[in-house]
Amino acid sequence: MVQFATSRHFPYVNSIMHFAHGRFYQGIEVAEFSSDHDTLVSAVGLPNRPKKKSKGENMLSLPEVSKRVEQSYAYMSFTVRMDEMQKPAVEGFPAIYAFLAEQDISPTGAPFYNYRQIDMSTTLDVEAGIPVADPGKASNNIHFGTLPAGRFAGLDWIGHPDKLEPATAVLIGWTRLMQMEFDMDERFDGDHFACRLEIYETDPEDEPNMEKWLTRLAFKLQD
Repeated sequence: MVQFATSRHFPYVNSIMHFAHGRFYQGIEVAEFSSDHDTLVSAVGLPNRPKKKSKGENMLSLPEVSKRVEQSYAYMSFTVRMDEMQKPAVEGFPAIYAFLAEQDISPTGAPFYNYRQIDMSTTLDVEAGIPVADPGKASNNIHFGTLPAGRFAGLDWIGHPDKLEPATAVLIGWTRLMQMEFDMDERFDGDHFACRLEIYETDPEDEPNMEKWLTRLAFKLQD
């Protein structure tokens, strides 16, 4: 069963942001920690049992590691600043859906962002992606690829996608506390990820209130 923390627990999570070698990092700062699940939950102030969600209250699941299989997908690539993060969704998703329809290809899951390179001080390379069963014929700006199989650290967030920062901080901090490493390379131009997903599980036509949207984070770990 997925366990959720609500927004009133966020004060117990001390999100830290600092620069190292010109790169931006986020994490969780706790005085003491352990690999024991209950100790970690207590340290960051998350509940051990699900809480009933109050109206307008955001919810955050406990982090976990899961295995994902390879997944074919169609995507458009974007290089954006932090104040342009909606651009891949606004421009990319409609174009990809229309392109797939032209080839009679049905999506097999929810749309997502796949962060390939992140330098918070300048730009981010992001793919707007949609999973498919089999790849089709690419165009000039819409391509097909394969998301890698492997172990992923992840959690679920119920709330506006623009408020994902504390959820991302919890996941990154928890992964570090558990002494696991993301599948990524630190380079002069930022952090390059093998696969770092934000999966937007809620259909806006079914739920127009973005505060109730479910976003799933899934960051690939080193093999």
